[in-house]
Amino acid sequence: MTRNSEISEFGLWKSSLSAEVIFSAPARPNYPHLQDGTLYWVEQSADSGHSQLIRLTPGGVRECLTPEVFSLRSRVHEYGGRALLFLESEVIFSNDQDQRLYRQRLTPSALPRPITPKGDDQQKAGRFADLVAVKEEGFLLAVGEQEDQDGKVINNIVSLPLNQQAPSVPTTLFGESDFVANLVVSPDGERLAWIAWNHPSMPWDQSRLMTAEIISHDHGIALDQVTTVVEGEGVSVCQLEYAFDGELFFIKDSASNEDSAAGYWNIHSWDGRRVRAVTQETFDYGEPLWVFGDKRLLAIDSERLLAVRSERAGDVLVTVDRTTGESRIVDQRAAGYTQLAGVNQGEAGNGASTAVMITSSAEHGAEISVWSSESPELEPLVASTLLLEKEDLSVAQPMVYQTRDGVQAHAYFYPPRNSSFEATIDSLPPLMVLIHGGPTARVLPLFEPRIQYWTTRGYAVVDVNYRGSSGYGRRYRDALYGRWGERDINDVVDAIHFLVVRELIDPERIVLRGSSAGGYAVLQLLVHYPKLFRAGASYYGIGNLATLASITHKFEKYYTDRLIGEDYDQATANKSSSLYYQRSPIFYLDQLNAPLVLFQGLDDKVVPPSLSKEVVKALEDRGISCQYVEYPNEGHGFRSKKARVDALERETRFFSEILFSA
Repeated sequence: MTRNSEISEFGLWKSSLSAEVIFSAPARPNYPHLQDGTLYWVEQSADSGHSQLIRLTPGGVRECLTPEVFSLRSRVHEYGGRALLFLESEVIFSNDQDQRLYRQRLTPSALPRPITPKGDDQQKAGRFADLVAVKEEGFLLAVGEQEDQDGKVINNIVSLPLNQQAPSVPTTLFGESDFVANLVVSPDGERLAWIAWNHPSMPWDQSRLMTAEIISHDHGIALDQVTTVVEGEGVSVCQLEYAFDGELFFIKDSASNEDSAAGYWNIHSWDGRRVRAVTQETFDYGEPLWVFGDKRLLAIDSERLLAVRSERAGDVLVTVDRTTGESRIVDQRAAGYTQLAGVNQGEAGNGASTAVMITSSAEHGAEISVWSSESPELEPLVASTLLLEKEDLSVAQPMVYQTRDGVQAHAYFYPPRNSSFEATIDSLPPLMVLIHGGPTARVLPLFEPRIQYWTTRGYAVVDVNYRGSSGYGRRYRDALYGRWGERDINDVVDAIHFLVVRELIDPERIVLRGSSAGGYAVLQLLVHYPKLFRAGASYYGIGNLATLASITHKFEKYYTDRLIGEDYDQATANKSSSLYYQRSPIFYLDQLNAPLVLFQGLDDKVVPPSLSKEVVKALEDRGISCQYVEYPNEGHGFRSKKARVDALERETRFFSEILFSA
């Protein structure tokens, strides 16, 4: 016991981390860019939820460049991603409200002007992502997504002139696949590379690498000599990067079992004649393409690449010899960085190569750091806000455990910690189980305020990377296919049993929470393991998989089929013989034995409100009560502080009343 600490029951400790404190702190920065000695990044406003362009001048002055009514956000694929492009003294960005592209000078007082037109009754306004410039020709290239009058969503590569004042209608350059992404232009401006894929695949299942010549004509530019460089059954490509000499680097894996390295996302290159494997390691250099523009690969000079590699303990920054493939870890251990993202070219000076990126660790939130070839260490440029004293910090403990079918699965365990409190002797803490979405996402041992929120209150937390999670190779990622709703929830239960056997948690006080695919897992766990859990919170979760398959958006139209292992058939999906029925928790709600709270954004296009409402009605029909909370103007992931604070406070009261009521 520490001096002056108070004895109190686990789960009832008082914490300095309130929901208001957590969601008032500066949000995670994204997409760092260094230009003319000035650092830029995108940051979500705590109050409005708007994504704003922030700059830090060489003199250390922080300024917001985005007018209040604008928000930098793309909704291509609904998940969006990088939605801006820097020119010499201007920025082009996608505005959330109307999804038009705007152009603005890089000064706080400048007003953005639209460069794409409004939609009309016949044609809705387009959406845009992956903006790149062909400066020599005076054109902007982008992934364009448009919905026609019949509701069909079309994804193309489009071009726009950069030298016109009035809004221009985009010109389609390539539209011969269901999806395109990851546009990169060669340094000489003569070639474009991208990845493409078709239904029913997701990009991490099967995608192809394509290139073309960029040619000019009287009316603009076009793509010529379109070539497929890499394709194949079960081959996926991501993270394209042109080097200064025109060699194209990319990351590729394969479902093939020919060799161990093929099952991991490794770095490859194409010099215009042949494809060559640069690295052959049993680590993932790539990641699933859910959003646009999150870079993990950079050509830093004529000899080396800078890359992010996923290891068991987190992300690692390495330099890779372009010829031999030899990788060397950048000394990031002193700072303890466990997640790196948004790697972007910095400014060269005195012959040095530099890069800026987002770095996170177990003790600090997301920061912007710079790497230089002249220094072995990463240097923070924008530090995170310290929300918790070190003595109150619960540090993740990696868990590798055996599943019931003999496979190693992964999780992180956070014991309760608060220097002001001690629990009674021989007592055990309640357990909060966290289940990530995707389901291909991956959790890392980071300083996550919403985890510390629970540990400082006396909860233990387990954050599970069940089979299907990324970062552990293709076999682990693909292991969920055909078994969604089974293997993932069994892996969660096996992680709980691992903790129970070691007497680290109270087996009578286990609660769980998850969002999206994680919310689906919450519902599945509550109905199939009704005696294990005391309560659950599902954020925009899925009760009826057939409903999801019938109304979901284009990007994930066939994803559920592969996860379940059955093609969706409207005529049979709600029959007991269908896997869609058998894996849908809505049909097993009679087995529910624990209170449930559901949170739903009314503007959610990925998991629409009808799915949550369907669960609520099914519960009402059975005479089972639950709490259901809706949030207007919120989508797939709440953005406004008001909604986020309200949801977490409601969730806290919900669990406290169940676990600690007399």
